[in-house]
Amino acid sequence: MKHILIIACLAQTAWPVTDARGAEHRLDVIPVAGFAFALRSADGPLPGGPDLSVTVRYRTGAGVGAFISAGWVRLFSRSPQALDSWNFGAGVALDWWKLRLDAGLSASVLALHVTVDDTTIHPVEPALTYTVGLTGVVWEGPVDLGIQLRAHVVSGMTLAWLTLSVTIGMNVFESGPPSETR
Repeated sequence: MKHILIIACLAQTAWPVTDARGAEHRLDVIPVAGFAFALRSADGPLPGGPDLSVTVRYRTGAGVGAFISAGWVRLFSRSPQALDSWNFGAGVALDWWKLRLDAGLSASVLALHVTVDDTTIHPVEPALTYTVGLTGVVWEGPVDLGIQLRAHVVSGMTLAWLTLSVTIGMNVFESGPPSETR
């Protein structure tokens, strides 16, 4: 236990500032596009489908922050059926070097589209979804490019999926460190 405490103290003193310009506060808009791979479902394996979302992320110079996101994912599509998930979430984020870890909760709306005898029905089910994601920044510049792996688990259901996506981070607001000559 003592060794873990020493390592934690050393890691805290060596925690890097995530932005080379030393911004105290930063607000990014991050469009995300990728593919969902179903992990489990109540009715057998789901083949997955496209994943589109946008995240607004606030972070401090220490790399700690928060985010809100909205997105859509197609979990299943086989004529005449499709299963979509619309997600609206928020959570906490931690940046270290070129890695970005985040975890949050989403209010999800699971929408099933089924056509039976030329009649289309659209039942929907609200749900709570837990998410954990890891993004590796591949290129930093005016626009940051990254690869993201995110796990989604729907509470109370046997439904979970992974998304593998490309992220494009765009800085919309940044404030520098406070002036020391006041």
